[in-house]
Amino acid sequence: MSRAKSRDRDGVFVRKGGFYISYVDAQGRRRQRKLKGAHTLTQARHEREHELGKIERARIFGYPRLARRPLLRSSNGTFSINPHV
Repeated sequence: MSRAKSRDRDGVFVRKGGFYISYVDAQGRRRQRKLKGAHTLTQARHEREHELGKIERARIFGYPRLARRPLLRSSNGTFSINPHV
């Protein structure tokens, strides 16, 4: 039994006019995420490869990379992490 059409299953797909990627994160969960800066299929594939590289580093070193979060300055001069970002 041969397939009439070869399927492109590279983890990048289009939905609602934007590119999305699908991957398995370092904890083994399947993730799907919209790409904001990708306007072409090549850019979307590059972004997915970059994401897979980050996941592989997290698996090797045993911890995910900490995200940079903006700090909030309160009225008394102390700083705290913005939980809404």
